[in-house]
Amino acid sequence: MRLLGESLGILIKVYNPDTHITDIVPIALGIGLFEQGSCCARSRPEHDRAAASPIEMICSSGKRTQPNDQIVHFDTSRSGSSHPAYRPFDSTMRSFVYRLEPRVIQGMLEFEYSYGLRMPSMMAMIYPFGDTPSRISTGERRRFCLCTPASTSRSVYSSTLEIFVTNLQHRDHRKFGVPKRHARKLPWLAKEVGMLVIGPATVGGIKPGCFSIGNSGSMMDNIIASKLYHASSVGYVSKSGGMSNELNNILSLMMNGMYEGIAIGGDRYPGSTFIDHLLRYEADPQCKMLVLLGEVGASAIGTCAKMFDMEVQFGHTRSMADSEMETADAKNKVMHAAGFVVPETFKELLHVLEETYENLVKKGVVVPKAEMDPPVIPMYYKWAQELGLICKPTVAFIFTIGDECGQELVCPGMRISDVFKEDIGLSGVASLPTWATKFIEMVLMLTTDHSPTVSGYVQVLYPARTLLRSITPSSRRAQGKI
Repeated sequence: MRLLGESLGILIKVYNPDTHITDIVPIALGIGLFEQGSCCARSRPEHDRAAASPIEMICSSGKRTQPNDQIVHFDTSRSGSSHPAYRPFDSTMRSFVYRLEPRVIQGMLEFEYSYGLRMPSMMAMIYPFGDTPSRISTGERRRFCLCTPASTSRSVYSSTLEIFVTNLQHRDHRKFGVPKRHARKLPWLAKEVGMLVIGPATVGGIKPGCFSIGNSGSMMDNIIASKLYHASSVGYVSKSGGMSNELNNILSLMMNGMYEGIAIGGDRYPGSTFIDHLLRYEADPQCKMLVLLGEVGASAIGTCAKMFDMEVQFGHTRSMADSEMETADAKNKVMHAAGFVVPETFKELLHVLEETYENLVKKGVVVPKAEMDPPVIPMYYKWAQELGLICKPTVAFIFTIGDECGQELVCPGMRISDVFKEDIGLSGVASLPTWATKFIEMVLMLTTDHSPTVSGYVQVLYPARTLLRSITPSSRRAQGKI
């Protein structure tokens, strides 16, 4: 091992079996322990090490010394943002997706295609386990996105901390199962670095005409039906993705779409709270109406929850009341006293939204925008085939000894894949006798040579089989034809 390290230019220390692994690891980490006697490897003097300093090695600080390394370094100093703090999402922002999520990126690009964004917001997928090219299509245009290895972390907490040290401004947290200790610590760290964290356990958010996070808005047919391809004047914040989709549908029916929607996630300690996003909407002059939708429960849940003296949880982790002040009734009373328009039940939410929106229109606070024609979104072939909108194209050849109507050619009694798998050969497919198969194979073997001499074999072979004379230029010249 020592000789291998010297040949590679890497400093490798070798220990004998008498040294415990618990002693070797602290020595390698350099946390204060020292090497002693026979337990240590034979190492060269310090001046010899310095003289034979390898070109590629890892220093004691953990950094790699490699002068010829082609690495592009970026300035991580935080620069002033071109947009205000209350408007984190706009049409000029760019995003990265951590982990290999081609379907998520596909949905984001389709949403951007629906409102005609020329420059896609997606820059790269960060996949720390290797280079994995993936083909992503945006409408009729196709783009290639390369998964860039940028981190070796496999946990949500450590990967988030790595993003905190960059000059990125926002972070969407879509993972589930984040420990409570980490979930409570991340919001405070985000506030220290000035970063907006959405989640964990969320689909993210959506802003028509600007940006979509992950699977927000669902599939393209739902995006078109909910009028998410153009912006309006209503901003909402909800708990989960299902509630966000419900609000998207309600706002498209009761009014002219929405301005921005965020789902903070259903965990106990989200990275950003309801009030954080409501304050943003309040400061944004383009957002005229604010909507807050908490945990929705049926009448049975709302009735039986008050009968328990213990902590009762229905739905998400966040939907748990440790005290009377955390119950939905107490929150609704406080908001109603503060001037919020609070419906009694979820069914009344539709009428309350419609009435409030009409009052704002009458006062001139909200100016309804002209509705845009929904864009024409190309449909995927597989999806259209399942819906029965298209039929299978006709084949370019005719298979007279079998059936070509299905997804795979069928020879007499066998699929074409089984024909190649069992290697039944040409005689098995065409039902030829043995002598005919050998003759065809002999012809193929003789004609495989593409040199000029192959014509001689063919001219001799065919006339001999047909019992005719071989036609040569001399015989034709004798007949006066040449």
